[in-house]
Amino acid sequence: MNTVTSRGCLFRTNSEGHLHGKHKHQAQDCTGSSGLLPDSLVAERYKVTTRTIDRWDRDQNLEFPEALRIRGRKYRRINQLENWERQRATSDERRGSKRAATTQPAHAE
Repeated sequence: MNTVTSRGCLFRTNSEGHLHGKHKHQAQDCTGSSGLLPDSLVAERYKVTTRTIDRWDRDQNLEFPEALRIRGRKYRRINQLENWERQRATSDERRGSKRAATTQPAHAE
């Protein structure tokens, strides 16, 4: 089984390259940057469990993108996930530069 990216979405394929089982219907949900990604694939994207995604939903400080419920399942907008990733990267860089500044030894003059 392989993982492929199509239109910004991740899908599992079998050895012939066909979409695997439950992921077949998801190809219709991912149509470009405004596509939807089910929480199972959101979890794969961040290498966490779906339980962790549920925890992120409850943590207001994370500002994780809100889920859309469709027929009892949770989906996230890909463009919102990408924006969230960029915001996290920017804030991590800022914190990293502050840490680097505070851990640098003072130069004696």
